[in-house]
Amino acid sequence: MLRYARTRVQRLRTRRPRGTSPRLDRLDSRQLLTSFQTVAAGDVGTLVADINQANTDGGSSTITLSAGTYVFDDGVAIDNYWFGPNYLPAIACDLTIQGGGATLLGNASIPARFFFVSGGLVSGGPAAGTLTLQDLTLTGGVAQGGSSNIGGGALGAGGAIFNMGVLNLDGVSLLNNKALGGSSGAGVGGHGYGGAGMGTNSIGDSGGGDMGQGFPSKGVGGTGGVDGQSGGGGGGFMQPGGAASGATGGNGGGSSGLGGNGGVYQDSGLEGMYGYGGDGGGGAGTAHAGGDSGNNAFGGGANDLGGGGVGAGGGGQGGGGGFGGGGGANGMAGGWSAGNGGFGGGGGAGVAQGGLPGAAGGLGGFGGGDGGSNGVGGGGAGLGGAIFNLYGTVNMANSETSINVALGGTGASPGSGYGGAIFNLDGTLNISQSQLEGDSGANGGSEIYNLTYGYTPSGGAVAAVVNVSGSNIQGYNPPTPSPSPTPSQAQLDRLESWRTKVNRRLHRILDGLRVGSTLLNEDRALDRRFHRMLDRLRMGADVVNERRSGPALLITAGDNHVGRYRALGGARAAGPRFLARSLRLLGRHLAGTAPR
Repeated sequence: MLRYARTRVQRLRTRRPRGTSPRLDRLDSRQLLTSFQTVAAGDVGTLVADINQANTDGGSSTITLSAGTYVFDDGVAIDNYWFGPNYLPAIACDLTIQGGGATLLGNASIPARFFFVSGGLVSGGPAAGTLTLQDLTLTGGVAQGGSSNIGGGALGAGGAIFNMGVLNLDGVSLLNNKALGGSSGAGVGGHGYGGAGMGTNSIGDSGGGDMGQGFPSKGVGGTGGVDGQSGGGGGGFMQPGGAASGATGGNGGGSSGLGGNGGVYQDSGLEGMYGYGGDGGGGAGTAHAGGDSGNNAFGGGANDLGGGGVGAGGGGQGGGGGFGGGGGANGMAGGWSAGNGGFGGGGGAGVAQGGLPGAAGGLGGFGGGDGGSNGVGGGGAGLGGAIFNLYGTVNMANSETSINVALGGTGASPGSGYGGAIFNLDGTLNISQSQLEGDSGANGGSEIYNLTYGYTPSGGAVAAVVNVSGSNIQGYNPPTPSPSPTPSQAQLDRLESWRTKVNRRLHRILDGLRVGSTLLNEDRALDRRFHRMLDRLRMGADVVNERRSGPALLITAGDNHVGRYRALGGARAAGPRFLARSLRLLGRHLAGTAPR
């Protein structure tokens, strides 16, 4: 299987024209270059050490792998917990890994992704990184959101790679990686009333903030009240034993004290997004409240990223989840609500006690399920089976994805799975000479889910952009918003852009565009097979042909099939060929990629 995948990638590569030779450009004398000795086949330990050394050296470094399979078996420890467990050190430099046909193989018994590429956006966190992967296969990576008995399940994002910096892929195969949302309910693996964090089950009654300005809520998680009227400390990023993957917030109090506040990084413009909470727990008054200061079992929770806090004595309100974290459950019956999930997190549950009905469950964040009033929270979302791109840039060339999966967790309301291959959140994707097919997004975007949401780290407007050329993309299937979308759902329809040069390889590029989406073709004459892209447009979709000179051509879709073409002042050529220099497609759905 892997040999076949590499062969397909090699066929996609562009051959060097005859008569040319490689050129070595002169480098700036100030640029530091480091080249390591070739890593022996299967030597994961040396690969880890070389990445750490490259980060320490700074500048640009190259690691060369021997052909073979590098297995992350039971003897390999998780290196860090940035947005969930990662096998390899965070990328915080300019690093090139020349794979030479090697394969990195994950371990189902120790689920983790391979790479986290830093964007340098967090105070005290890793510096910005650039990762270039060449001639390499990544398979078996898993980003598994944490689960909770009663709180909301957490987000699982980027089964192979979580990128916030610059990611360059050349001759790379991403195969059979998974982003799985966490679950809520008895027996799912978590315990306590706290919402789960990214990469681990809930450990206790943890609290959390949210993603930052412009999102459903912002700032720190709730502070545990003396009388237990609110949830506990902010979402953590703690590792087992109290070692932090970054700065930490305050510790929580004991059974009669205050829960710890979450960390807030206003200087980065991402206040509460990373929610570095302390070890403290929820408000006082019940067995489920009150953290043990310093043991990281509450508040942050080991390896958590923003789990929600529990509502304590008197039915206090559960804390909201941080980015990716599930909302905390409401500790008592009554009129207080459970905590909402953070981005991708499930809402916490309302709990019935003493014959009284449970309070309302918390709302799920984007893709997360709502919590119920029956003691079961919402499932977490699974986003980006192979890659989750947040604010970063991904350049993919001569590469492929296949058999990757994005699937939400179970709960009172299940989480959603979007972007079987790639989930692009406020970032940029540049895809050329590549093939994305055979991946699965359970609820939308079998290959790519492109989302414009919220604000930039500095508070400005965001744009999620995908540029495609010379590639085949099997599916882009965003879900249809509900008839009365919530504010968060309505934000899905912000402007998104796809740009491509339509040629004979590209008639199957898309099968879905949302409201406000655009496809701009700048080729002089569209390929005669391009019309096959338009064989099935759903209600409300329009195709607008904007010529550089002369009137435009408007094609209005029927319910299921293109039934009529309507020209406004222009002419449509006989047969399927369009004669304009550019074509703009606007529509809730553009579907129907006819077979070649």
